[in-house]
Amino acid sequence: MWTWKQQEARAKLAQRYLASTPSVPDRTEEIRKAIRETGAYRDAIEWRMATTTVLAVEPVEVRGKHWYRASASCDHEFTCHAPTIERAAQFLRIYEQLIDDMCYTLGWPSWASKTVLAPKEGGAGSP
Repeated sequence: MWTWKQQEARAKLAQRYLASTPSVPDRTEEIRKAIRETGAYRDAIEWRMATTTVLAVEPVEVRGKHWYRASASCDHEFTCHAPTIERAAQFLRIYEQLIDDMCYTLGWPSWASKTVLAPKEGGAGSP
């Protein structure tokens, strides 16, 4: 259990991180146009050589309510349901930034560790 000071400090860090997506463009109008014209938004962003993040937003019905499913994937998969296109676009920006930041900070989740691509044969973590 965290103390209130720890919770407050963590909340401030999270607010700063989640509000700082300057390198990721706001695609709200692009998403709105694609949904209006084709029924869904989908884009593939190559941000490193041979490294592509696939972004998507599509209208869905969940328990009788209208939502937008927003997803970003690139060895990670992040998905949420948002009540508006603006909110879906906001979460896409966060997911896209998070994928980039996690890659450079932690490596890929498919790697054995940040510096090791595959586990040693018969070692810890190997099948």
